[in-house]
Amino acid sequence: MGMEVIATFFEALNKAWDKEPETLIELGITDEVFKNIEQYVTKEEWSTTELQEDFTVLGFGHGYCAVERKSDGVRGSFDFDGRPRKYFNFQKSI
Repeated sequence: MGMEVIATFFEALNKAWDKEPETLIELGITDEVFKNIEQYVTKEEWSTTELQEDFTVLGFGHGYCAVERKSDGVRGSFDFDGRPRKYFNFQKSI
């Protein structure tokens, strides 16, 4: 499932949560589930292990790496720094 589909799903859930939270709760979409989805959709930083789970690393440059997202094949790049290393600022390739 691509990130765009997940983001669209999250947006629909967000609107439904604002209007009819009881209906979502009846369907099993609790506040905790909603927050877990939100965290995934709005994720801005990955550890090395998390990056390897979600992306295939294609190569490294000084302070950035080229990747391909496993869920939908979208290519892009991350900036990275620090120890422990953190990857951030994902940018899709044009």
